[in-house]
Formats: sequence, structure tokens, C-alpha cells
Amino acid sequence: MIPPVYGRRFEGEHLFVELCPRQPYEVRYVPRWHILGFAPESQRGWHAFASDRVAAYHAPANTFAFTPAGCDTFSASAVGGEYLIFGMSPELLREHSADVAGKQLVELRRLSHLKDRHVTAIGRAARQFMQTQHGGRLYFESLAGQFATHVVLALLSEYEIKAQAIKLSGVELARLCEFVESNLCEDLSLESLAAVIGMSSSRFARGFKLATGQSPHKWVMACRLARAKDLLTKTNQPIVQIALDCGFSGQSHMKTVFSKALGVTPKRYRQLRV
Repeated sequence: MIPPVYGRRFEGEHLFVELCPRQPYEVRYVPRWHILGFAPESQRGWHAFASDRVAAYHAPANTFAFTPAGCDTFSASAVGGEYLIFGMSPELLREHSADVAGKQLVELRRLSHLKDRHVTAIGRAARQFMQTQHGGRLYFESLAGQFATHVVLALLSEYEIKAQAIKLSGVELARLCEFVESNLCEDLSLESLAAVIGMSSSRFARGFKLATGQSPHKWVMACRLARAKDLLTKTNQPIVQIALDCGFSGQSHMKTVFSKALGVTPKRYRQLRV
């Protein structure tokens, strides 16, 4: 069988695509087709594959997964999240595998939480297709073929290991900067930063370090320092208020950071700059 219909589905002879809505769900089935999934947004729940052992899952935004045909599947979430599914017949996936791998054996196995900018683009295009139905069957089949190609490449490689250490993209860093600038007065956590781009905290920390050369905490503190310096020179706000507005725990905390980074106190910095 194929997964029960939960959202809008477009079907072909050897494949289908379905956009599942953001809603609670619980499903159990054994697919006769291969399932290629893409998560446009982060979601959490419980799942089990080829086993009775149910485990918690967290699917970060813009990640993809692969479940081979015949794999007993259970998945549930109290909240859900928008999810894009490509169902592909074994015959069709074999064709794509032959095109990509030639005579090399492709071992079919469960893949999850993989991230690739090409798959992200494919997922977004497929999502738009499902919402508008613009593009027709050829477009739909082309997207499915591209998705299958990247799944085969992942099955042929150590993709899962490499994906754990992939650095953040420029777009992700820009989104993160915008979030931090808007929420600098808040007590930001690693989890809140990771959630902006739909990653687990640990993977986000590694990816951020690879992209910037520094830890998320060090970067946020630099943002707080920059905002405080600007307010000290351009406003008459009390130093204690500036400290709170910039997310420091208090005036003494900001004084410590200033003294360590600049060699002067906030008060002295204001005197020198005004």
C-alpha cells in the first residue's frame, strides 16, 4: 500500500506527490513504493521503522528522508508540520539508480535528516507546484527524477556523516542575523538560534563554527557589544538600561564584557566617544 491521503495529492502511473498539511497525525503502513520525503519546516514526533521500537524524532526544516518499499512504518506527531512526499515505484527508482550508479550496487536503506541545497530547491518547487498545479505532469516527473538522483547519491556515499558537519549557508546566516538583531534583548539560547533555521542544537553549533570560525555564543556577545557601543555614543540612555536592552544580564555583566574586549568600562567608553 501507499501512505493514506492526508493532503493534496497529484498522481502518475509510477509516482505521486503529496503535500501533507500542518496538523496532528498518526499513521502506520507498509509502503509498496519507495517514499522520498522533504520537510519544509521543522517538526517533532515519534516514529518507528522496521521495528516495534518507537523513538522520538526531530526533522529539521529543509531536510529530506528516504524510506524503502516494504519497510514497516509508524509515524505520529501531536503538532505535525507541512511535509512533502514523493512516492516512487521500485521499477522507476531502479531506472534512476541505473542512470546514476551504472552497475554499482545501490543498497536501499532508511535515510533521515539529510540536507542539500539542491533538494531544498526541488522541495520548494514541488511545494509551489502542489499549491498552484502550474507546470503539468512533465514538471512533476522532472522534480521527482531530480529528487531520486540525490537520494541515490546519498545511498552511495557517507552523506549522512558529512551532512552532520555541513556549514551554514549565506542565506541561513542572514536569517540568523535578522533574528538576533530583532531579539537581542532576549535571553537567547542555542536551541532558539538553531530553531531559526530548523536544526538540532548540536548540528547547528558545528555548522555555525564551520561557517564563521567562532561559537554562536561568542558571535551573539559580539552583537550585544556592537549594539551597546552604538547606544552609548548615540543616546543618553542610562547605562543600566542599555545593558538590559542589549541582552546583558545587568550593568556589571556589560562592564565585564567591555573591559575584557575593549579595555575600558562602558562609562569610560561613552566619555571618550561623546
